[in-house]
Amino acid sequence: MAVAVKTNTDARPSVPPFSPAILSLLGVVYLILSLVVLFKIVPDMWWTVWNNLSLGGMQLARFPVVGAALLLVLSLFLAFSLIGLGNRLLGPQPPVGVRAGIFVVFVSLLLCLLLTRWISIGLERLAGSGAMSPLVGAILTAVLGVGLTALIIQGFFQKWAQKNLVVLEEMGWFSTQSYKLNQGQRVRRATIFGILLLVGSGIYSMLHHNTLRRAGNDWLINIPFTGTIAIEGIGDAQALIKDKVPLSAKTSVQIRYPGAKELRLSTGQLMSIDSFKAKFNHALKEVHFSEATITDFANTADLDPIDYMMKVNNFIYAEIESLLDSKNDKGEPLLKADVIRRMRVLDNETEMADLNRLIEAVRREVIIARNRPGADEDTAFLNLPAAVLLVDRFSMKEVYDATAKERTTRVELPGNSKFKAGQVVSREEFDAEGLDEGESEGEDADDDSDEDGDDELPLPTARPPRAAADADTIDAT
Repeated sequence: MAVAVKTNTDARPSVPPFSPAILSLLGVVYLILSLVVLFKIVPDMWWTVWNNLSLGGMQLARFPVVGAALLLVLSLFLAFSLIGLGNRLLGPQPPVGVRAGIFVVFVSLLLCLLLTRWISIGLERLAGSGAMSPLVGAILTAVLGVGLTALIIQGFFQKWAQKNLVVLEEMGWFSTQSYKLNQGQRVRRATIFGILLLVGSGIYSMLHHNTLRRAGNDWLINIPFTGTIAIEGIGDAQALIKDKVPLSAKTSVQIRYPGAKELRLSTGQLMSIDSFKAKFNHALKEVHFSEATITDFANTADLDPIDYMMKVNNFIYAEIESLLDSKNDKGEPLLKADVIRRMRVLDNETEMADLNRLIEAVRREVIIARNRPGADEDTAFLNLPAAVLLVDRFSMKEVYDATAKERTTRVELPGNSKFKAGQVVSREEFDAEGLDEGESEGEDADDDSDEDGDDELPLPTARPPRAAADADTIDAT
C-alpha cells in the first residue's frame, strides 16, 4: 500500500551565513583588534592607573617591577580569553580553510606593510634631497600601500586561492587535533623544533651583538612622511632652527631624563611641548626652587620651542656646575677629586641639547657620595625632567643646507664687517668682505693699522659651522 509522504519545503541544507573568504577577513579584523587591546590599550591603561594609585600613602609608581609582573599575569589571562572567544565565534565546525585564511591574510598584510615602508624610505630620501616634494612622496606611498592591499584581497577571493587554503588547513597546522598519527609525526615535530631552534639562535645572536638594544626599547614602524628627528646637538644652528623651522614642526619633545617619580614620566616618552612645560614648572614648585626661578620659567609662552629647551638645559647645566664646585659642612668638596675630573671630561663630551648622560652620571655619583638616593637643596635639579626637541625631518633640510660646511661659514670676529659674532653666513657673503676663511690676514691688517696709527678694525675671521646633530627618525604619532 502506497503511503504519501509530504515533502517539507522549508527544510534546507545548512549553509554558513558567510563564505569562508569573508569569515577569514572578519577573523583577521578580530586578530588585529585583539593585538591592539593586548599590547597597546591594556598596558597604557594599566600603567596610567598603577602610577596614580597609592596604598597607605605609598605611591605604587615606586614599584614598577611589581606592576610589570601583575601586568604579565593579566595579559596572559586576557590572551587566553581572547583565544577562547575567537574559537567560540568561529563555531565548533567552521568551514574548512577559514583558519588558514586568517593566517595567510594576516601575514600577507604584514608583508605588504613592511614592503610599503621599505619603498617609502627611498621616497623619503628623494624628498629630503629635493627631488620631489614630501606631499608627492606621501601620495605615492599611500597609492602603493592601498594598491598592494587591494591586490592581496582580490587574489584571496580567487577560487585557486581558496582551494589552496583548504589544502593548507587539511595538513593540520591550524588544529590541536592529532594529524595522521601513524605518518610523519616525528618528522613534523623535528621540523617544528628546528624552526624554534633557528628563531632562538637568531634572538640570542641579536642579544649577544647588542642589536636589540641599539634598536631601542620598542620596535616601531614609522608612518611614512610623518616621522620627526630628535635634536641632540644644536651646534651653530639654534638661530636657524628658530627662524627657518615653522612652529608647527616643533610641537613635541622626547623625554631623556624623567626626573622625580611623582612626575610619572618615562625615558623615551613622547609628549607635547606644552605638556613638558607644565611638568617642568610643577617640578620647580615641588622641589622648592626660588620664586624668581619659578616665575621666570612660567613666563615662557612667547619663547620659541628651541629657545625654551635650551633655557631648560642651561638652567640644569648651571645647577650641575654649582654642584661640582660645592663643598660639604666641613669645607671639603662634596664629590671626590677623581669623580669631579670624570664629570668634567663627560661635560666636555656632552652636547647642551641633550644632558641625559651627564645628569645620570652626576646622579649616580651623588647617591654614592651620600649613600642614599634622593635630593636635597644641592641636588634638587635631579628631580627636574630633561628632554630633547623633536622636529619635522623635512623642515630641517633648510637648516642643514644653511650650515653645510662647503657653502657656509661661521663668523668668529666680525672685525670691520657688517656681520655679528657667531652669525652663520654664506661663503659668498663672507668673501665679499675681503677675507677667505682660515687666512691670517686679519692679524696682519691689525698689525699694519697699529704701525700706521690707524684705528681701523681688522678684517673678519671665521671657521666652519657646526651643524645640528640629530638622532634616528622617531615616530611621534
